[in-house]
Amino acid sequence: MKTKILRDIALCLLGGAAVYLAVATCTTSSPDASAGATPTTSSGARLKAKYYAAEDGAVYAAGAWFDSQLGVNCGFAETTDGKLRCVPFGDSATVYGDFADAACQQRVAQSCGSPKYASDIIHGTETICAIINSRWQFYAVAAPIGMGKIFSNSSGSCKEKTKEAGYNYYILGPKVPDSTFVAATVQTEK
Repeated sequence: MKTKILRDIALCLLGGAAVYLAVATCTTSSPDASAGATPTTSSGARLKAKYYAAEDGAVYAAGAWFDSQLGVNCGFAETTDGKLRCVPFGDSATVYGDFADAACQQRVAQSCGSPKYASDIIHGTETICAIINSRWQFYAVAAPIGMGKIFSNSSGSCKEKTKEAGYNYYILGPKVPDSTFVAATVQTEK
């Protein structure tokens, strides 16, 4: 349970970091702004900026991006290759250490929806700092478990576990290469 709570916190922080990054780079500049002004958030060839458009014409960054090639919302986080990449959040399942088989070999992820990807935080300790400073690994989501059983190996032996109400469970597919996701760097204005 401790691991699940820490992972939920990390997912919230990932979403919050995406909001911070998007809002921190937004400015209100006039069309005739001089060269060298602070950059505004703008879409690229693949990543599309998400924003709120008010009835009165006001526009505000929503703090998220849409990866038009993958068809998912994303935010920036460090992946296993050490690069910042726009990775799926909100639309992804989460790996908590559960399994689909009594031998605890086939890993599963859980989600409230129907995700394309599952995220796993790669870390070495169970502290909140280690999760924040950790890297993310993504997997393709394979088949839903449906009414099947799930198992846990928390005490060194694989035991059946009760599914949490309101969640869907999915068998993990293969690892998704980090290069699948758009990389970025943090720039400092001169």
